Amino acid sequence: YTPWIGTEAVARGHELSCHGYRWESPAHMDEAAERAMIRRTVETIERIAGVRPAGWHSRSASSLNTRRLLVEHGGFLYDSNAYND
Repeated sequence: YTPWIGTEAVARGHELSCHGYRWESPAHMDEAAERAMIRRTVETIERIAGVRPAGWHSRSASSLNTRRLLVEHGGFLYDSNAYND
């Protein structure tokens, strides 16, 4: 448990990005589980670092629902699982 890493990163001017709560792969998660994982991840980063994460990158592969769930949750500047830019 190393909450100081988030606050130190922010203090040094870095943006934070989410990868899931425990680095889970959402590829085969059901929608409700993935929605809950996104919420829990964002809430934890906000609580520890004092800022919202700027982006998201799913472990291995996103699900068919990931992009929509991230937009639904709101607040992300990017989803770096999209390699189409």
